[in-house]
Amino acid sequence: MGQPRFRANVAVALLSPPESRRRLALACTTILSLLFAGSFSFGDEPTLPRPEMFYDTEIVESVHLVPIEDCVEGSVESALIVGDRLFLAGTRWNKEDTRYWMMAVTPDGQREWFQLLAEQRHNVDFLRSITLFEHWPPFRKKQSAPQIAFIGRRGNDTELTFVEQNGIVRGEQPVGNLEETTGAVVVSDDEIYLFGSGEFDSDALDHSWIARLNNHGGLVWKQPILFDDPPSEVGKPTFLDAPGKRLGGDRIHAGTILPDGSIAFIGEHRFLTSKFGTGPSDLFTIRIDRDGTILGRQTLADRRHCGQSRSTIVSFDGTIYTLSTPEDFNDVVRNTHSYTIELNRAGPDEDADWSQPVMTASMLSHGNATLATTGNPDNPLLIASCITREQGHLIQLQFHDAEGKLLTVSEVGISDELYFNPVIAIPQEGHVVIIAQGSRPREEGPKQIAILRVRTE
Repeated sequence: MGQPRFRANVAVALLSPPESRRRLALACTTILSLLFAGSFSFGDEPTLPRPEMFYDTEIVESVHLVPIEDCVEGSVESALIVGDRLFLAGTRWNKEDTRYWMMAVTPDGQREWFQLLAEQRHNVDFLRSITLFEHWPPFRKKQSAPQIAFIGRRGNDTELTFVEQNGIVRGEQPVGNLEETTGAVVVSDDEIYLFGSGEFDSDALDHSWIARLNNHGGLVWKQPILFDDPPSEVGKPTFLDAPGKRLGGDRIHAGTILPDGSIAFIGEHRFLTSKFGTGPSDLFTIRIDRDGTILGRQTLADRRHCGQSRSTIVSFDGTIYTLSTPEDFNDVVRNTHSYTIELNRAGPDEDADWSQPVMTASMLSHGNATLATTGNPDNPLLIASCITREQGHLIQLQFHDAEGKLLTVSEVGISDELYFNPVIAIPQEGHVVIIAQGSRPREEGPKQIAILRVRTE
């Protein structure tokens, strides 16, 4: 591939004041539904920015806003492209009940249908959208359209729901013997890797796990991920022999397929029983083969995962890249109202590994940031998060080379009233489709999703 068309603007982007920088839109990394990505297009002609938006139309082909219906609090957690349709799923609360939702978006950015799925069964029945993937029912001809399979977690139960591409729900089935599923990597409809936490050992320590399913939702194998030692900070005086505390709360957050067919995952090894905040934390990557054999792991001391983002680990040219936030994230945000995101590299040669700060994100990002590969060897890595400027809350994106060198930076404004957090990115040939969740700072209100299609070459 050739040089990116915006490479000539690097000096402008890096040296000019924020108000004169080139504006752009996008976000990052890859959930594995990108393996099914078709030719999703928002149209041949660029969409001009609305009056309250700013971005470079030579880089950003389109920006569309779609609402989550009947929603006071909600989130978008899964995305899949099939043919010329974008399918999204998540959860929403409308002050009466909490339910899964799913929608289809047309090439011109219009919501084609919106469907509510399973509801919360009781007040502590936590709902989480895990993934969407393309599913071919038995005996269905390949010339016809596949179903969209939705995996969700309701309490400690993981469930499969099969939905036609017109929104009609065809059936549901449970996935047994799994606790607290948090995410998935989908290779095909017969090779699905779920991950989560809640695997207890003989000492009642809470560990993460990885499991493989077949296309019927049957469990093929399950592998607990165990640590012999506590996180690195625990041996220091502050945490040494702390009464009432124990190991626990390990959690895997995201995964990616590597060129050799193995799968790499990123997670946290935490102290205390809580999975949601307090205590020391080490970031870890772990690599397994398709039979569940652990091939290797690496630990990055005193770091945490980037919020609830689904796109924080990618592979480029045989090397794994991840994003992380400070171990003492809550204290940093409380004191400075911002925090530093690091880009971390873990390759076959550990001497070549490094970590470096790449972005100062807004506290309104809630720790979220995304990482994606662009498919362009000249600018292979793309990072995006929410930042705060005098103009308001913007999405900043950065392009980096394989050595972590910053090549260009740009910002996009979408709304005067909302801030948008990039949470999912789906790479395509020559483009990245970015899904960003919009919210009002410290306020309830209708939730918007921004869909951006960005050129990467």
